[in-house]
Amino acid sequence: MKFHGYLRKIKEHAKMKIENIIKIVAHSFAFAFLNIPSTVILAQEYPTKPIKMIVEYPAGAGGDVFLRTMNKYVSKELGQTIVVENKSGAGGLIASEAAANAPPDGYTLLAASSNPLLIRPYLSKSQSVDVFKDLIPVALIYNASTVILAHKSFPVNTLPELIAYTKSNPGKVFYATSGAGTVYHFIGEALRQMTGANMVHVPYKGGPASMQALMTGEVSIGLAFSASAVPAYNSGNVKVLALVDGKKFMGQTNIPEITQFLPGFEAPPSWTGLFMPANTPPAIVKKVNEAVVSALKSPDFPNFEGIEKVGSTSEQFAIKLREQYNLIGRIAKSSDIKPVE
Repeated sequence: MKFHGYLRKIKEHAKMKIENIIKIVAHSFAFAFLNIPSTVILAQEYPTKPIKMIVEYPAGAGGDVFLRTMNKYVSKELGQTIVVENKSGAGGLIASEAAANAPPDGYTLLAASSNPLLIRPYLSKSQSVDVFKDLIPVALIYNASTVILAHKSFPVNTLPELIAYTKSNPGKVFYATSGAGTVYHFIGEALRQMTGANMVHVPYKGGPASMQALMTGEVSIGLAFSASAVPAYNSGNVKVLALVDGKKFMGQTNIPEITQFLPGFEAPPSWTGLFMPANTPPAIVKKVNEAVVSALKSPDFPNFEGIEKVGSTSEQFAIKLREQYNLIGRIAKSSDIKPVE
């Protein structure tokens, strides 16, 4: 009897130990769960509903078509539909304002160019969006190539010849861009500063209008997004002098890049990037970034004229934004470009 009683006590003691261990483990799991940041849990569940992408380009524009194509791939990665909301106007500022004022819950994206975020602050005192405070850079989506073109009758065929001609004919060479304060205007100013080229800027309302002016000979030179230049080039009325950035135009790899003539030339930025409102949880930003990068690497992603896919990290994009903001500032200062009301 004594033996059985002793055995029973051992079993009860062992049972109590096991129950205590289970309680300790359960409490540990509960403590660990309670200490998981809510943003991490949110990111694991995100997204649970469609996501809105505000786009500064009008529907049907080259950038808009690219983004809608990309979104099909991103949607597959995230498991939710991405709905495009085109908010063109005011040089992209309308779209940027809408995104900056949206809730930072991960359900608003902004696809924007450098114009409203990096260039406009040097042109307007009433800039309402600070890219470094009001938005979070998610990824640099693509770089857009720029071409320097001339009317077919203009007596130059290379960039060095153009520079020499403008110096021999000061104030008589007019170059067209899609508008004052655009990246193409700043590229023209950067070219003028570095080489002493004596050209007069003529701003038009948009790329098609500037290319039409070049085709008709209203101006001799044009700076444009290469995709916008395709119709003009196909008309047979213009010729390409150089690529400002990018590796080829219309499949041609023999067109020289500007750095071949001007080593160290820093072109003002021409890109489209993805942003989210400030204070969006970092885990969600990271998840969207990974989806975009994966989408852009898809082997069946179509090619677009004048567009070089990038897919950077958020950190890489943030560094580039600061560098390019400072570059534009230097160009604005040396060109005596000052912000107005």
